[in-house]
Amino acid sequence: MPLLSRKEVLNLKLSSIPSSQLRIFASILGILDKGPVPKIIKKILEEPIDEKIIDEFIRQKYREKTQKRTTRVKSPQWLIKRKHKHED
Repeated sequence: MPLLSRKEVLNLKLSSIPSSQLRIFASILGILDKGPVPKIIKKILEEPIDEKIIDEFIRQKYREKTQKRTTRVKSPQWLIKRKHKHED
């Protein structure tokens, strides 16, 4: 017997999504995206949604977040060679 039910696992996954992104996800699924987050999660869980769709949405948002971080790094310090002045 698993530690958590499928519904509990899906609830945890959906709860890990930031509210603004969860609202987008709900609207993509055609679910009303208004109201408090727990209500949106409850509505999503009431629908027969494949867990793979939730997993893929989370993966996509994670990729976007890491790509955004990567593009912010313009000149990493460890790649810059500095010239040192030597005193004779």
